[in-house]
Amino acid sequence: MNAGTPMPVAARRRFRPEIEGLRAVAAFLVVIFHVFIGKVSGGVDVFFVVAGFLITLILIDQVVVRGGLAPGRYFSRLASRLLPMSILVLIVVSAAILLLAPLWYQAPWMRQVGWSSLYLENWSLAGESVEYLNKAAPASPVQQFWALSIQGQFYVIWILLFALALLFVRLVKTLNVTRVITVILIITFGISLAYSVQMERDGALNAYFHTGTRVWEFAAGGLLALTIMNGRRFATLVAVPAGWIGLALLLTCGIAIGAPSNFPGWAALWPVTGAVLILISGDARTNSRWSVTRLLGSRPLVWAGAFSYALYLWHWPILVFYRIRTGTYAVTLVPGIAIIVSAVVLAYVTTRLLDGGLRTRVLSAWSATRILVTGGVCLAVIAGCAFGSGWLRSNLLIERVGDPRSAHVDNLASAREDFPMVYLNGCVQDLSHSAVIECAAGDPAGTTTVMLVGGSHTAHWFPAIDALAKERGWRVITALKDACRFTMVEDESAIGGTSCHEWNDSLMYRLRQNPPDLIVTTSTVSDGGGEFTPDGYVEQWRTLQSLGVDVVGIRDTPRWMRDPVDCLWANPDDITSCSVPRSQNLAPSDPAALREDLPSNVTLIDVNDRICEGDICSAVIGDTVVYWDLSHLSATFAASLAGAIGEGFPSKYQ
Repeated sequence: MNAGTPMPVAARRRFRPEIEGLRAVAAFLVVIFHVFIGKVSGGVDVFFVVAGFLITLILIDQVVVRGGLAPGRYFSRLASRLLPMSILVLIVVSAAILLLAPLWYQAPWMRQVGWSSLYLENWSLAGESVEYLNKAAPASPVQQFWALSIQGQFYVIWILLFALALLFVRLVKTLNVTRVITVILIITFGISLAYSVQMERDGALNAYFHTGTRVWEFAAGGLLALTIMNGRRFATLVAVPAGWIGLALLLTCGIAIGAPSNFPGWAALWPVTGAVLILISGDARTNSRWSVTRLLGSRPLVWAGAFSYALYLWHWPILVFYRIRTGTYAVTLVPGIAIIVSAVVLAYVTTRLLDGGLRTRVLSAWSATRILVTGGVCLAVIAGCAFGSGWLRSNLLIERVGDPRSAHVDNLASAREDFPMVYLNGCVQDLSHSAVIECAAGDPAGTTTVMLVGGSHTAHWFPAIDALAKERGWRVITALKDACRFTMVEDESAIGGTSCHEWNDSLMYRLRQNPPDLIVTTSTVSDGGGEFTPDGYVEQWRTLQSLGVDVVGIRDTPRWMRDPVDCLWANPDDITSCSVPRSQNLAPSDPAALREDLPSNVTLIDVNDRICEGDICSAVIGDTVVYWDLSHLSATFAASLAGAIGEGFPSKYQ
């Protein structure tokens, strides 16, 4: 085997304090953006680049210097460094979930603990990302493990790629192993980046958590490591400005990029490039006093970098439980600082205990086999307990709902699951697909056909329309798609992406072929930026007029800035604190009624006076919880409005 000549001594792995500082900056960016801003910071992408850089150095050292891979040594060193902290966090968070979280979150959150312990959390979240009903639920207190799951999968992928390179070298003895590895990483980088860009362009909802869209970020760090390992050093005139440009890119990423929906794709090149440039600056031929490495390698940042891993793990559950216990999503300055300080203290203390105690004094004396077996058993036990307790909590929730002995909690638990039957029987198209799903309801023998058409804010009226249909002898057909407005204007339907526009196109073709007597849909949108009636709505109504189809447009309902069910749980003695002002997102008058181009086939209905008293919209009316999430009426409350809605129908449908 031609393994190539040994690398220059200067190029071998050495402690680089600026990497610790870079980790600290990345971790604090993640924390600050999570607590105060709620956007992508780019910090996780930096972690991926650094991991790719360091792990490639480790594996190259094994291949070139030692002559082959040592999987046991490789995985045991990773396990001893990473598993103690992650196991501790998973155990503590599991206890907090069972003791502090609302009953309706305990089962799904414990399942997330199970997936996190198996390093599959990202795939679990990728699957859930296409489930619209999960969009309204708060993130679990272990959601941050998605990045650790991808990183864990990367460790396996990388050693397999290196094993593949060694196999090629054994088969073709004239090949140089470092060159083969370089080619493999270039191919991996290209394929993964192209896949990432394509998924982002297609609007794939699971792209953010997909391993395939992230591997190129590790490969970027790996390719830089290979460049350095081959003895190439960067000129000071290049390295110094590169480092400062890289830091500027990293610090501005969250402001420039913003929403997670833009990631990873091309947008992830911003933080990845920043991290690569900073790593380049740390490998300059001379150590300039003007280099960014002087800042990143300073004592405070190196100190913080030592517990950056723990900070990343601890800050998220603290934030989630703060939101749950206070019933509010927004974090103001003082509580936000308290959350960050608490996370820093906890991260520092646990790092000292585990790294300075357990890892240094205990694990360092263990064999690789003992470390791997013990770590694997611990993770398996956590997974088993988490999945088992999740199953038990699911059954407990089912048994307790409706029990008068625990009315407050169980009324809320029932409300959390109180969405319309169309979701339970698969009659609402999901976020990714465009085929029109039709379901029948109402009176099967009815001679009048009424179609319920639109997105989730149309779907939540199903209990009322179904009740009216059975009373008045209508046959009801539903054609519903999550996050998809009934409009052919593409930018107005873009909330649901390309599949929404395709769904509308298919639906209009179906309506032209076999038009119903009446269509019920929403007439306004109150989702941010004030309430309005999209022009595309009116265009659709005008098309329906030409087909002889009547339209009933129901005005949109108020939306909450914080989850009303969670707020009611957190404030059982002050439910009025969970109310919202009507003016928060509803216009003073119905925008649809103010349009001068409204077709004559349209009848408008507004029942918001039944939801709001004056300018105050309550989370509970009588004994009924009004909403099951931030913006959708509970099925029970929607059904109670059947009479009020029915009064507004055209006379021939009364």
